[in-house]
Amino acid sequence: MVFHKASDIIIVGAGTAGLSAAVRAKEVDPNVQVVVLEAMPTYASSLLMKPYFALGFPDEEWYREGVKAGGDPELWKVYTERGRWLYEWLKEKGIRPIDDEKWETLRRKHEVPGRQIIEVFDKIAREKNVEILFNHRATKLITQPETRRVIGVRVQTRIGEVRFKAKRAVILATGGFGRNEELIKEFGPWWIGCIPIVPPGHQGDGLKMALDIGAATKYIAGAVVPSRTVCVDNKQITHMDTAGSIAVDPRGKRFVDESDPFYGTMTKKCLEMIPEKYFYIVFDEKIRLDAKLEYEKPVIYKGNTIEELAMNAGIDPKGLRETIEKYNHDLETVGYDTVFGRKCIWQGADPRPPPKIDTPPFYAIKVTGSFTSFKAGIRINSKAQVLTWFNEVIPGLYAAGEVTGGLFYKGYYHPNPSMVTSAMIFGCIAAENAVKESPIDC
Repeated sequence: MVFHKASDIIIVGAGTAGLSAAVRAKEVDPNVQVVVLEAMPTYASSLLMKPYFALGFPDEEWYREGVKAGGDPELWKVYTERGRWLYEWLKEKGIRPIDDEKWETLRRKHEVPGRQIIEVFDKIAREKNVEILFNHRATKLITQPETRRVIGVRVQTRIGEVRFKAKRAVILATGGFGRNEELIKEFGPWWIGCIPIVPPGHQGDGLKMALDIGAATKYIAGAVVPSRTVCVDNKQITHMDTAGSIAVDPRGKRFVDESDPFYGTMTKKCLEMIPEKYFYIVFDEKIRLDAKLEYEKPVIYKGNTIEELAMNAGIDPKGLRETIEKYNHDLETVGYDTVFGRKCIWQGADPRPPPKIDTPPFYAIKVTGSFTSFKAGIRINSKAQVLTWFNEVIPGLYAAGEVTGGLFYKGYYHPNPSMVTSAMIFGCIAAENAVKESPIDC
């Protein structure tokens, strides 16, 4: 086969995991050649989807929680062992969290500007002569027929197909598949209707390429896990569903215990029970003031009476009035909601009794479910090597980030915050092992 370009390591995807891998590979061996292929015309990482991201550094407590919840012990072990290392690594790079600029303490959670991470990694990568190619969409892995070793990638560019030779390894870091409706239908059909709050490049390219050559998956049925509710009108995530509000369908009827701590419960019930596939978060002035969520910018409907709010928002006025009257009566007479058994604002986080909705003006946000990250995918081992269904290593192929699975059992458990951290750690692990691969001559 004729190759048009060659590099020691080819990284597919210029997001958190991909850039971490590129920087780390050049640190381990400054002479190694690294090419990063990005399908989009510029950076489109999950880190750029909101102003700040939470970085968490895993410890022994996380390990116990993760394994108990069904996570892969092998992956959790190496993930936990690298927690402090990652902390020091980022500190050396000049990345500064907004809550502790001097990194004085290793905490479970640090708030870091996502754009800062991308900018720092981009600068370091280019200084180390990493070649970053945008508008290069990898479409197929190239393997040696005799050994099944991955030796390259077919790439679609503006001028046509280009074949890249990987002399040492290919690292898949393409993110999830939130923008691919066909894959959502295949692996998470029950979540059709959720709004993807993910980068446009999350098409599942890495997953599809790996599956085509026999890679196994891990917890793939749980890859699509709803996150926070999102405003239907402007696609802005809102936390008002956890602030003491109630959730009603377009007919003004409640359908769930709003204090359930799992983000996906409201979405699941909505998609199962409400034909329109959306619902409304309803609250009053005192709940709005108590929530203190001024930074959120969803479209909010308002009314000085329940009926006025209902008319403005598109909710049945009679149904909403009856629902709120019943809800308030229960809270006043028996101290809790008798319809769905709600006894607090939010289980495990806010044990206060739910407040009545009786202080004008009244508000509503039209919402549905969203997914912001994927927590299952290609099966890897502790070296970030991609595995087959027989747990055999696919030579020359590594993966990291949302394209992989194993840490988070069925996607439902992930100690917050851990998605960004795990992408960085396994991106670095993939790079360290890819550099050790013997160059091929083919």
